[in-house]
Amino acid sequence: MEAGPSNESIQNAEPQEIASNEGIRSAKERLPIVIGVGLFWGFFAGAYLGGRQSSLQYLAENAHKMPKDMNSWYFYHKTKNYKVMLAGIQKGLSYSWRTAAMCGAFTGIEALLDQQRGRRDIINPTVAGITTGSIFSLIGNPPRKRSVSEQ
Repeated sequence: MEAGPSNESIQNAEPQEIASNEGIRSAKERLPIVIGVGLFWGFFAGAYLGGRQSSLQYLAENAHKMPKDMNSWYFYHKTKNYKVMLAGIQKGLSYSWRTAAMCGAFTGIEALLDQQRGRRDIINPTVAGITTGSIFSLIGNPPRKRSVSEQ
């Protein structure tokens, strides 16, 4: 029967480092990367949503005068595609700056907390997330749903 480690060897053992932080960049180094990724994903999300909304709007606006022959269908879809692309680009640019600002604010607050507290742990990103979410919810001012009794 093999015995486990003795109490003396456990008490005298050096604490082992569980995870190495060698590959993890500081929040200041990550800031340009995070903002770039926010711009990228914000643009594509906004372009998709803006294009889809514009496509449905164009269909609704022109439902009463649908094309009758082949040439009319060609110009209908050509015009629709131009309007969808324009709306997608406009909404994409709008979303990209919002997303980049949100990502930059989160990373900046996290970097500030890392510097002020002198250590990197789970508290810094948690506080940064709560702060960023609170700021953007106050700025965004989402509309309140009214109940039937309030109307």
